[in-house]
Amino acid sequence: MSGRNFFLTGADELANGIERPASQEAGDLVLSMSLEQYFSALARTVDGPTAAREQRDPIVLQWLVSGAEEETCTTTLRNGVLVYVPGKDRFAGTPQTVIKLSREALNGLMYGPTGFTNAFDAAVRDGVVQIPEGKQEYADTVFGYLTASDPSFPIITPAEADR
Repeated sequence: MSGRNFFLTGADELANGIERPASQEAGDLVLSMSLEQYFSALARTVDGPTAAREQRDPIVLQWLVSGAEEETCTTTLRNGVLVYVPGKDRFAGTPQTVIKLSREALNGLMYGPTGFTNAFDAAVRDGVVQIPEGKQEYADTVFGYLTASDPSFPIITPAEADR
């Protein structure tokens, strides 16, 4: 986006206020993401300062994702950051939890209407997501640090709390 477009967006926001998006569903976008992009998007929602303060030890989750082809990846919550590694992360150590699910189920977690954590818990209850060792509490701890993003975050106008 050019500087002129940013200027016009900011001017419109100042003149008319913040526009709320019609829909927050990102289904088509999620469907086209690679696993790395998916977990990068998820990582951006982590409340880093709180996670870093409360979790001194890393939490390692190994993901077995079935679909057109089976994919394995590892995510580690360490120092308030969710790190994605394709395959097994040899530096992270033994995963506390292994999560088995289809790519379709993984996509559904991202844009579910109840939020990622609630959608994950429901998918485990329904058997759509399997945790072979039954150590869901580690996944719940990681997902407990996820926050909902605000698609109408003010670009120019200060938030009401800042005034």
